[in-house]
Amino acid sequence: MAGAPLYAGRQYLFRSVCGTAGAEVTSIRDRIDLNSCLLLAADRLGLNDIGEAELTLSRALPVDACHENRDPKGLYRKARQGLIPNFTGINAPYEAPEAPELRLDTDRMSAEACAEAIITLLGTVITGEPCEGTRHRN
Repeated sequence: MAGAPLYAGRQYLFRSVCGTAGAEVTSIRDRIDLNSCLLLAADRLGLNDIGEAELTLSRALPVDACHENRDPKGLYRKARQGLIPNFTGINAPYEAPEAPELRLDTDRMSAEACAEAIITLLGTVITGEPCEGTRHRN
């Protein structure tokens, strides 16, 4: 993108830790104004904008491949083979932070509730005051 806006109907290259695929932006629904916490209608997203867009990928990106793509040293493979003891996520439990700034319980929270929590935290970081979630423009 190199700073160009994201437009609906255009083709882009979607890259994630699980792989790369062609993607079409099928719709852009909203953009969040971080100064006012308003949820604004949008037809494009600029660089560093936060918004909601729907993508259609040209192929599936398997989640199982994520560990391998993010593991240039082969540590996950070695841990699965038992060569590395106490490896978090393989043969040792995950230890959650004692006092995180934000905890999203995705088993109990909807995607919308998680987004609201993130926006509230971002508002605090950016403006010094918490945004009370996103408010729709009248």
